[in-house]
Amino acid sequence: MVSVIVPVYNGEKYLRECIESVLNQTYQDVQLVLVDDKSPDNSIVIEREYAQAYPNRVKLIELEENKGIGNALNTGVDAADGEYFMVYGDDDWLDLDLCEKAMRVAEENDSDLVCVPKKGWIRGKSVLYRTMPEWCLGDMTLEKRRAAIVHLANDAAFVYIGAIKKEFFVQNDLRYLDIIPDDIPLHPLYFAYAKHIGMIEGSYYNYRIHDASMAHQKNGELYLNIHKAAVLMRERFMERNLYGELKEEVDFCFILAGYYYTIFNCLARYDNPPVELMHKVRDLVHEMVPEYAENYYIPLFWDRWKLELLLANDKSPEKLVEQFPDCDAFLDMSHDGALKGIFGEWEFDKYISGEHKEQVQKMVQYLSLQEKGSYFLWKSPTESPLCQKILEMLPLPEIDGGAEQNRNLVVFSKNDKVGQYAEEKNCKVVELLPYLKSGMQPEVYLKAAGIIKEP
Repeated sequence: MVSVIVPVYNGEKYLRECIESVLNQTYQDVQLVLVDDKSPDNSIVIEREYAQAYPNRVKLIELEENKGIGNALNTGVDAADGEYFMVYGDDDWLDLDLCEKAMRVAEENDSDLVCVPKKGWIRGKSVLYRTMPEWCLGDMTLEKRRAAIVHLANDAAFVYIGAIKKEFFVQNDLRYLDIIPDDIPLHPLYFAYAKHIGMIEGSYYNYRIHDASMAHQKNGELYLNIHKAAVLMRERFMERNLYGELKEEVDFCFILAGYYYTIFNCLARYDNPPVELMHKVRDLVHEMVPEYAENYYIPLFWDRWKLELLLANDKSPEKLVEQFPDCDAFLDMSHDGALKGIFGEWEFDKYISGEHKEQVQKMVQYLSLQEKGSYFLWKSPTESPLCQKILEMLPLPEIDGGAEQNRNLVVFSKNDKVGQYAEEKNCKVVELLPYLKSGMQPEVYLKAAGIIKEP
């Protein structure tokens, strides 16, 4: 059985659609757990109607007082009877075969988690979000955990963790905290503990984007809490003695959520940007991760503008607000050089570590020992000047439009020839950027990515 938990608060407008999408799943063994968080609208009328009509499938919990999202979610998990549970919003809905696909993957692999694709809907139009790379899922190793946590952090808004094994959740004391966003302090821990993570394709969790949803309200409290959620996430890793071996990855999560998202939303979501918060978060980050800008993953995942924004806030939050006094001014700006006047000149070499070069040299050395002509390296095209700088600094041959047949390492600068060349020469392609992002050892990455087949 899988229990679908839906915390309800002011959800009457879309609640029926949400409930029907659960009850009409092709997977028969589905329990719906509705947790009414003392909703002031008429949601409870709808909930009671379904609980009465489907007494064996719908469990209704009516909380006596509103204690926040964390309490509602934990109450739902405690009440769930399924071996697995899923959590969804009261304004969202599921494709009708989603539970069937998720449970098939979960049961076949004894997965602790199953990730599902997420589709955003705004004004009747859909946007398909990115999913986790398959090579950092499956049977989890330390290297896969590192890669998964980083990709989760970078794509947190796009990756949805669908099915969660209840035994896994309880044994690892993975409780929800009473803070919105609730995923930041919790989801990275899932990837730190899970032994197997699965993923489905072709069926979607449908996420409704509308003005009334908390995640999209202008001048809302959500954006004031993101840095607090990031601090809690980092503290939980430390308290559980997980921080040491995942330090770089956890700090990347913290910097992205706690600093970048906070400063971006201060300027993009508030008519009067909260300068005091921008100061507070800057000082907090510099206290907790003094050399934050030198994190291994930043130049690999971020475009130049993201780091420019934080460097500008480091210099002067007041100047940032002066340059972008309201949401429209910030969102309408040209990213190219718009912040240079605040933070000064770029020092590219400062952000390119010896670790980046060492990673590539490891791959070069590994492939040089393989059969000639069986592999070639490809400098993945990138719009990020930071990434481009790393690639330019690598000691690799640049051959455009052809390849020396007696060499194993060939670098293409144009991707339109890669597939054709690989097919003609019957060789395997190793893209440098995804490899660098993984942080894995060469052979481990090549096997995880399916470039080398396991015997």
